[in-house]
Amino acid sequence: MATMQSALRSAGLSSAPDLPEQPKIQVRQPVAVFKRELLWKGGIIEKKIPAVCREGAFENIKFIQFAWFVKGGVVNFFVHDDDPTRHCRKTITASVEVFRKEHADGRSFLYVDLRPIIKPATHRLVVEPRHVFDIRDAVVFQTPTPLQGTIVIKELEQTSV
Repeated sequence: MATMQSALRSAGLSSAPDLPEQPKIQVRQPVAVFKRELLWKGGIIEKKIPAVCREGAFENIKFIQFAWFVKGGVVNFFVHDDDPTRHCRKTITASVEVFRKEHADGRSFLYVDLRPIIKPATHRLVVEPRHVFDIRDAVVFQTPTPLQGTIVIKELEQTSV
C-alpha cells in the first residue's frame, strides 16, 4: 500500500522524497542444535512461575517456557507436564536438570528443565544477572559468552524438629 507522501509525489503534487519505510521485524530462523549436555540433575526446587509464559511442544513433549534475565540475554526455563499451562502464576516444586545447548553456528546457552513433582524442595536455584565465582557449598554454572550470568544451586539446610 502506498503512503500518502508517495501518492502525492506520483501525482506530481509534492517534490518531497518518500519517508523511509518502517523497519521490518526480523525473526531469527531456528539454528540446528549441535549438542545438548546435561550439566546437573538431582535436586527438587520451589519456583514461582510467571503469569506470562510461552506454550510449546517438541516431539509430543508439552511445555511452557519463561526466561530469567542475565546481562546480555536470558536463561530459559521449561516446565514439562501434560498440562503445563496450569502452572502459570503458581509456585511449584519440581525436579531440576540444567543443560548446555550448543548450536551449529557456535552459540551456546544454558537452560533449565523443570518437571513438577509433589515432594519437598531439597535445593534452591537462583539465576544471578552477573557472573558469580565463589559460593561455598554451591554448584555454579556461568552462562557462555557473550552472556554474563550465573546459575547457582545450593542444597537446603536440613532443619531438625
